[in-house]
Amino acid sequence: MRASGIQNGGSVLGGVSSADAEQARRTWDGGVLLALQSSVELCNTVGSGLASSASTAPDSRYSGISAFQQRPFAGALNGYIFNGYKRLAKQLPYSGTAFALGYGVYYWASSKHEYLNSKAGHIEALKNGTAE
Repeated sequence: MRASGIQNGGSVLGGVSSADAEQARRTWDGGVLLALQSSVELCNTVGSGLASSASTAPDSRYSGISAFQQRPFAGALNGYIFNGYKRLAKQLPYSGTAFALGYGVYYWASSKHEYLNSKAGHIEALKNGTAE
């Protein structure tokens, strides 16, 4: 854009005459109007097809949705079987180590608790002087 066009006549188009600019504006407005009319006709066509969907005959004016929209998860499970296994196997050293450590602490505490609440545990506590 040239600044001189805006200063000289207020036209954004620069060196284009105002008559040409007016013709371009009318053409653009006509295109917008034509597109608007087309979209209204399309809505009416689809709307009438949906309104008459009780009949068993398919509406030839409405072609339906694409195959990509009908099956959005096609192949998702098949892809996860192989890729998911590979991803889980890569994380196993990290998550497996934490799980093993947690289970070891749980097993130790559970065994110690059972022993301390048994007869042998009470006798040991009395010998050591830690019985309550």
